[in-house]
Amino acid sequence: MHDTFFDAGEPVTLRNLGRIDKKPIEAFLQNGAAGGAAGALGMLFSSIGETHMKSTLMRLYITLDVHIAAKAFAEDIGVEREVFLQCFGSAEQAVQHIHTRESVRRYLADMLDQCVAWRRVYSRGSAFMIEKAKAYINEQYTGEDISLERVAAAVNVSPAYFSHLFKKEVGVSLISYITALRMEKAKNLLSCSNMKISEVARQVGYSDYHYFSGMFKRHAGLTPSEFRAMRETGNTR
Repeated sequence: MHDTFFDAGEPVTLRNLGRIDKKPIEAFLQNGAAGGAAGALGMLFSSIGETHMKSTLMRLYITLDVHIAAKAFAEDIGVEREVFLQCFGSAEQAVQHIHTRESVRRYLADMLDQCVAWRRVYSRGSAFMIEKAKAYINEQYTGEDISLERVAAAVNVSPAYFSHLFKKEVGVSLISYITALRMEKAKNLLSCSNMKISEVARQVGYSDYHYFSGMFKRHAGLTPSEFRAMRETGNTR
């Protein structure tokens, strides 16, 4: 049973909102484990009390207060302001999440858990995360379902943040990187095997032969058949 900041019949006013102790949220940002935000918010909500969480003013205050704290924390550890805003919006946009206690909890839990993920990434360095992502891509590039969302999930960060960081660190977008990897793998198969071109396409993640051929020509300047024929005659390009 948690002590509450308000008496049962006490109205929520701007004057008494300042009594809310935000230290548990600050402690979670500094030391919390991934996936633990819901529990930290549950404790905060319990300390406020069920009745007072029904107040729109209370939900607005909590949402904005945590948004400000999370944004400041993210910027302190090196997350660019634009990345945070792309993931969770501005304080003005955060207001659209205050309709119910549950909508507040979901929005803030996602925000706090992402901050913890950022903290882990920045403590190890972005290079570690990029290398981990590349290793995942190298294992999964043959699947058609590889995507920004899947790669970001593999390194425990949001798609928006990962997309921004990958392009910043690698110099190309994730899609361009995966396509280039697939094309290089296709070149190896065309050069060193007798696989049908349709099978080569499947081996590098394309079920549509015509789409693969078009992608290959844009990348290599030759169709797969032309590339194989050139290699067979001993020419290189």
